[in-house]
Amino acid sequence: QVYQPAVQKWIKALIAALPENGTPQTLDHRQAANLAQELSQALGAAWKLVFRDLEQPLFAFVRNKRRQHVLAQLLMAQAALICTSLRTYSLPPVHGWEELHRIFNATFESTSSAQTGVKPSVTLENVYKTTLLLALADPFRFTRAEMDATLAYLNHYASLALVAPPRQLEKTVFMINVQKDAPGTQTLASTVEHGLMLDTQGLGKHLARLARKLKSGEVPTKLGLPPVFEQVDALSLIERLQRGWCGGRQREFKRYTPVEQLQIDAVCGVEAIHSLVGGSAGGPGSVAAAKWRMINDSASGLSMTAQSRDIPQVLLGDPIAIRFPGHMDWILGVIRWGKITSGLSVEAGIEKLAPGAVPAMIRLLATGAQQPAANTAEKALLVQANEALQIGERLLLPRGLYAADREAELWHGGVRRKILLLRLLEQSPVFDLVEFIYY
Repeated sequence: QVYQPAVQKWIKALIAALPENGTPQTLDHRQAANLAQELSQALGAAWKLVFRDLEQPLFAFVRNKRRQHVLAQLLMAQAALICTSLRTYSLPPVHGWEELHRIFNATFESTSSAQTGVKPSVTLENVYKTTLLLALADPFRFTRAEMDATLAYLNHYASLALVAPPRQLEKTVFMINVQKDAPGTQTLASTVEHGLMLDTQGLGKHLARLARKLKSGEVPTKLGLPPVFEQVDALSLIERLQRGWCGGRQREFKRYTPVEQLQIDAVCGVEAIHSLVGGSAGGPGSVAAAKWRMINDSASGLSMTAQSRDIPQVLLGDPIAIRFPGHMDWILGVIRWGKITSGLSVEAGIEKLAPGAVPAMIRLLATGAQQPAANTAEKALLVQANEALQIGERLLLPRGLYAADREAELWHGGVRRKILLLRLLEQSPVFDLVEFIYY
């Protein structure tokens, strides 16, 4: 226990050394991520040894007094190990969730209102719920700032969720099978014979209320949200958390696993896609497509994997162009999630935006003295219309280029046309997706 604060401080510093966005793939980043996980594992192992020693006859006279404290420390150490894995874009250790469930049950067999001893307002149940909810929020879709904001929110409001035997809950969202190595699964069942239920109804109501107030223009910190929410798109994150924790995230299309291993060409970033697809690649410093292997595919997206050393860093929200074997056209998509798996492989999830990646150039025009015309044109990607979904043409611009109701010139297919930028449909850490009209 003497060394625990120092170890926790080192873990925090190592996580802070990871990229602001994306998977830790460079040698330095992988070493930092691995060391953070190993320190978390060592801390948990140390408390397991202390707990085992308490079972010895020599310590019988202090067993009852010390057991509750050691179990509390063991629960926090196991929860921190899982959270550290998720924050480094890695899967928790095998049997990690089983151990957490078992420790939680053992802790509350000895007391129903135990305190961690770290902060009087933080209960062990909240530590357990925070770990579950972070995993159920689909954290591999978060940047580091979004991950920090989610944890800060849970530190304040995890108590709004309830963990209890299923028969005690009238409305339930997630079933926790304490004998499985998983955080929980979404369920519509009203009763479950075994395990625990995680009721997020109260949490969902709080998130819905926050979303309404953020849409009306209120400042996150004025709504009781932690200051870290000033560093992220607070409304977008709150809405994503609401979908993840309240049953609003459903898969729309069935996934298909290829019979044979399909190798996919992929290139990331607006400028790289523009150069490769537009035919300007091939000279010094030209863009080369990375090789990925497809895991599964659906109408709306796909997942793929590659060795981390063979590909550029996976950035969440980065535009990506992919091409299947035997095809000439590039499909335009967005990287939505990424994680490191065994053997230093990287997995990435892609949302498909359009069946073709179309290069274009855009130059903002003057709209008064305070907004002069841009001196140079910027590379952009034209997202083609989808008549079946009744979606018109859109522009994918480098982040920060968009300005509402701004006139611009668009070069596409050898033709220059005047356009008006309308609504910002999405702003990722890398791009602005914009609705526009010709005139």
